[in-house]
Amino acid sequence: MLALAPIFEDLINDIVDKNHVTDSTLASLQSLFGTTLLSALELVDNDAVYRLNSTPPSRHAHMAYDFHDDRHFVVLRSFCTCPTFSADVIEKRQQISCKHELAVKISDALGKTKAILVSEDTLAQIFANDGCYSKES
Repeated sequence: MLALAPIFEDLINDIVDKNHVTDSTLASLQSLFGTTLLSALELVDNDAVYRLNSTPPSRHAHMAYDFHDDRHFVVLRSFCTCPTFSADVIEKRQQISCKHELAVKISDALGKTKAILVSEDTLAQIFANDGCYSKES
């Protein structure tokens, strides 16, 4: 991802500048991320990306709801708590991002990320639970 980071950042900046994803940007993202892009766009289209802002405002994290797993995963900068990120991005280096991390970046660039205020305790509880939880939690 390090070698591709400047290219990816340029693509995200293009989305921010134009406030939408152009066909050429979409094609470039597709060449970088393959089928992961389609899964990420599904999350963005379904408004499944959130920014959790703690009160008092000292910390934040992003969350993406995974419809297939019926769980939320935490995304922090260049890390996601989902199993795909751990296995395919970090260990096997088969992908440069998981769908949750990619969805967060695209959603933020489009201004679609929903902000939610949470207490410091709630944010700490999410982190203590390995950054993921299901609706039952």
